[in-house]
Parts: sequence; C-alpha cells; structure tokens
Amino acid sequence: MKFQLGADGKPLTDSTEWTLVLPNTSDVAASYFNSSYRPGELNKKFDGEQHLQFEFTDKDLMSLRDRARESVGNLGGDEHGGERLKDLDAGRITPFPNDLTEQIAIAKTPDEVFAAISRSGQAGCEDFVTMMMWGDQRNTALPGTFQIKDAG
Repeated sequence: MKFQLGADGKPLTDSTEWTLVLPNTSDVAASYFNSSYRPGELNKKFDGEQHLQFEFTDKDLMSLRDRARESVGNLGGDEHGGERLKDLDAGRITPFPNDLTEQIAIAKTPDEVFAAISRSGQAGCEDFVTMMMWGDQRNTALPGTFQIKDAG
C-alpha cells in the first residue's frame, strides 16, 4: 500500500494505492481470476501455477464493494438475495465464513474491502467470478488492475 501525505502529515483522501500479489496460484484459481478481469477469456486454461498481481485505488475497492452488493442482492432474486443483503446490513446475520462476496458487500471502507480480499487469497477466486457474473454490470471486468505471469 502507498499513499500521499498532506501538510498535516495524514494520508490524503483517495490517494491510496493497494497491491495484492498471489504467487504460485493454481492454474484453476488463476483461470477464475483471469475470467473476472477479462470476461472475454472466460475459462481460459493455464499450464501450471501463475503469479497474480492486483492493484486497486480506494475508488476501485469501493466499486468492487458495490459489485459485491449487487451480486448478493441478485442471487436468488429479491426474496432471497435482496432480503439477505438487508439482513447483513442490519446486522441480523453475519456473512458466511467462506463467502468473500458477502464479506466485501458489508465492508464500509476500502481498508475493509482490501482486508477481506487479502484474507481469502486464492480461495476467493470463485467469488470474484460471481461478482463479475451476477452484478448489475454482468460480464464486465471487475474494478482494478490485474496482471498474470507464468510461475514456471
């Protein structure tokens, strides 16, 4: 993470750049992440492990949160997804432990979004595809920058 400091010595609003590196990611997880950022390459096959790098601004992370909220709200329609999102927001229920989409959906700050992504590592790959496919902006790349390089 890097950011600019203001004259008061505090980080300037919206100046933070976040980077997450997932080295030696399995070919299957790499394919999921790749599909999330390059929907035209859905289910692309990779030969062996891959190094992945994600870069986000504060705005990207909050846009990813918006995509997660859309995804949770759209899955199962209003009766299921819409109600689940309302219950999550109200604190009546908590996100499923392994559901990165729900964890991101209730995040209030870019720090919380990034923390959820960082904790999940490559295990969050299916949730990234879910956010890409089930949000209101279906089949469009998720916010942020994504790079992939063969680990071999």
